[in-house]
Amino acid sequence: MRYKLAGKALLALLVALVAWEGILEVTTIRTTGFQQHPELGRILNPGLYVNGQEGYGITKIYAEGAIAQPFPDPNETAAARKAEYRILFLGDSYTEALQVGDQVKFFRQVQTRMPELDSRKVMTYDAGRSSASPAHYAYLADFYKKRVDMDAVVIQINENDLKDLYGENTSYYAKKDGDSYKLVFNEDFISRNAVAAKLQALYGLLRLSVVRVGSDHMQKLLEKDDAAAEETKGSDFTPQAGDAELVKWIFGILKEQYPQLVFVFLPQIDFQSPEDEQQPGYFEELAERTAKEQGIPMLNMRQDFVKAYQDTGLPAYGFSNTTYGTGHMNSSGHDLVSKAVANYFEGR
Repeated sequence: MRYKLAGKALLALLVALVAWEGILEVTTIRTTGFQQHPELGRILNPGLYVNGQEGYGITKIYAEGAIAQPFPDPNETAAARKAEYRILFLGDSYTEALQVGDQVKFFRQVQTRMPELDSRKVMTYDAGRSSASPAHYAYLADFYKKRVDMDAVVIQINENDLKDLYGENTSYYAKKDGDSYKLVFNEDFISRNAVAAKLQALYGLLRLSVVRVGSDHMQKLLEKDDAAAEETKGSDFTPQAGDAELVKWIFGILKEQYPQLVFVFLPQIDFQSPEDEQQPGYFEELAERTAKEQGIPMLNMRQDFVKAYQDTGLPAYGFSNTTYGTGHMNSSGHDLVSKAVANYFEGR
């Protein structure tokens, strides 16, 4: 009798877990899992990615980590290629934009706003990836030039991207090499999720939404108690003597590698403070100065975001299920970025 009751209890638990898994996949999180690509490193598997933890977005992931739209057909004809003006978008999780739907993502809106350029059909491609930094884009330039064969490149950067150049806890980073630097591909990188990194054997279980949600909560608890995690946060970053040299070096490489390069800078903004009290970030000023010196166009979204907030009261960052003014871009932010990028290309 005891075993029979235990069996029924176990069956009820399994049924509840299956039901809860289905609910979480639709409302909270459904990840496609990851694969280790020989050239791209760790990328999302193809499939539908559902994110309801911050905003709400259903994102179609294609082969080679392409977001919302597949990369060009590798067997296309020369005539088909000639008829298109291709813009590749590179960036971190703000470009990956799992928090909003595919049609809202700024790369897709640019294609909608600007269907033609130079008498050719505009096609935009999103290669955004969480935790990416300029080191990623520099290291992968040859791959993207061969695979996408783009006419122009838009690279989204922010304050933390440039700090992450130093971070070895990622797939790619920059390392001091004598009087210069070198790019490093970290083949051993698994995840920035502390639970996954420390319990590698359980990493595959993160595809289960129930496990993923629990892991995310545990990650937050670890960050609260782990002094090392606190030190990696942007507010605790200490400027270093070689920062300007490193930014100059990586910008120079990106300019050399990518045709018709333009930067989009997403600033950190305290929307509650008066505009005259706002101070540009450390790397924001460094990026603006370096881009100007090297002749790289940079669209800093600070004024656009502040003005839109003054006009509408809606910050470019944050969602109703998180905190407005913080986190990733909402639909308003994506609208503003897409307008700025389209205006740049149409007015160049």
